[in-house]
Amino acid sequence: MQTKLRFSSYILIGVMLFALFFGAGNLIFPAELGQNAGENLWPAIIGLLITGVGMPFLGTLAMGFSGSRNLQELASRVQPRYAVR
Repeated sequence: MQTKLRFSSYILIGVMLFALFFGAGNLIFPAELGQNAGENLWPAIIGLLITGVGMPFLGTLAMGFSGSRNLQELASRVQPRYAVR
């Protein structure tokens, strides 16, 4: 049975996703990255998008589609001892 989330839960999830995709690393690092990249600006931007947006997005999708309640439950599908270590 599915339950309807309260409005405060939506706010909490929204803040969590905002922090996941736009943390301090994505605020400070791009300026330094662009400054140090020089002529290699586009490969640097693509790398930042893959690691700073793509990987957290894939992690969010994995948790959503797996139906797991937490990260330990998701990791226990690999091997139960893997989830503990």
